[in-house]
Amino acid sequence: MAVKKHFLFFSISFIILIADQLSKYFISTYTYSADLLILKIHFIKNFGIGFGLLNYPSVKFFLIALIAVIIIGILYYYCRYKKNHKLFIIPLALILGGALGNLLDRVMYGFVIDFIDFGFWPAFNIADSAVTVGVILLIVYFIRNKPAKRKIRKKRKV
Repeated sequence: MAVKKHFLFFSISFIILIADQLSKYFISTYTYSADLLILKIHFIKNFGIGFGLLNYPSVKFFLIALIAVIIIGILYYYCRYKKNHKLFIIPLALILGGALGNLLDRVMYGFVIDFIDFGFWPAFNIADSAVTVGVILLIVYFIRNKPAKRKIRKKRKV
């Protein structure tokens, strides 16, 4: 059962990472641009965090360190979790794949390549989408699977 858990986790993370990097490669290499009703596809350099927040080149090293710590935290939490609940494993894998995709961009280019732009929302990419969906699914998991409250025994004075 552990092999299935690991295979699912690392397969999803790898698929997200590859899809993210291939899409960014295509957008940046071919400078592809398209306007599709409310959706625009075009190359954008994002020096900030997800969805263009804190868009300052000077925070590059801080963001690389922060993303690395988040990745280590995800892997630590995944390894410590003993259950094989898919609603827990899949969101963590989505978050890991997205974090790795954006970390790779930051290390290689010094910025993240964004290309999906709705105009009314900050531009984003596949990695940002995976992280967002993963966080939402993780919240759903924790809401549905609240830990049982432990009864605290009062110490009796003798």
